[in-house]
This record gives sequence, C-alpha cells and structure tokens, in this order.
Amino acid sequence: MDMEFFTNPSGWPAIFWALAVGTTIKAIGARLPALTAQWMGLAKGRLRLWYWRSCRKKLLRIKEANCDALLITREISRSAVYLTLFFVSVSMWLPLSLMILYIVPGAVSWPKLIIWIGALPIYFFEICWVVKSKFLDDLFLYRKRISQRGARQITKKTKKLIALSTRTKSAEPLPAAQQKLPI
Repeated sequence: MDMEFFTNPSGWPAIFWALAVGTTIKAIGARLPALTAQWMGLAKGRLRLWYWRSCRKKLLRIKEANCDALLITREISRSAVYLTLFFVSVSMWLPLSLMILYIVPGAVSWPKLIIWIGALPIYFFEICWVVKSKFLDDLFLYRKRISQRGARQITKKTKKLIALSTRTKSAEPLPAAQQKLPI
C-alpha cells in the first residue's frame, strides 16, 4: 500500500471510520456476556427459561468434562481437527472454485454464486472451531473453580473437629484376655 493513502486527506475518513467501528465492536464484545445476562435477568417467560436452561446445560457439561481427563483430551483434539479443516478449506477454496468455473460450462454465468457456495465449508469449520475453542476456554476457566470448591478447606472450626476426633482417650488397661503374656 502506498503512503499516499495516509497522506491524502480524502483517505482519512475511511481510516477514522475503521478505527471507530473496530473500537466499538471491541467494546461491545467485551461487555456482551454481562449485557446478555443482565437482559435475560429482566426477560420473562420462555426466553428467560431457555437462557437459564442453556446456561445450566453448559455448566453441567463442563462439570462432567472436568471429571474425565480423556474427555478433555478428546475435546482438545476435536478443536485441533476443526482448526486444521478450516485451514485446509481456506487453502483449497480458490483453486476448487476456479476449477468448477472452468470445468462446468453453465457456471461461468454465476461466478459469484459459485465462489460463495465454495466458501461455505470455510464458514462451517470456522464456526465449529470457534464454538469448540470457546468451550475449551470455559472448561479451563471453570476447572480451577471446581477443583477449589471441591477441595476441603481447613478452618479453625475444622481444626478443632480434627483434633477432637484424633485425640486419644486416657490410657486404660486392657482386659486380661487381650493382654499379651510374656513367653
């Protein structure tokens, strides 16, 4: 790109527009989960019920996965496979679209449609990868919370209970039948 684009005042509105849109999207994206939870707290009826059921289902799935290391490994490998398929579909999109346009005689009249249809696997694998990656992020985020919550915390009260339960009673002589006789 030429530096003329940056030095020419006619290109500056495009630069400012891109910065404004990017900043807005970043700000909204950072607050979106909190806003969604706030809006769903105010919602009534089926929408609220659907939201809380989906949250509960997600958390139960995360709790189940945290107990099984094999399942975590499977989810990680699935995410890696989706990412690989996404890269393969991106790299094969243009050559395959051009081959279809060249080989199929009627496809030349609809080139944009062929190119957009050829891009569908890219979007599919990208969405699958993003969903799986988000699930893994949540899984690792809640892994700390679940292990901390499940761990036994020792407080002053529990120290007293442990001391009382392990305290030995006064040494009483054993009955004559249980005493060992010297040989």
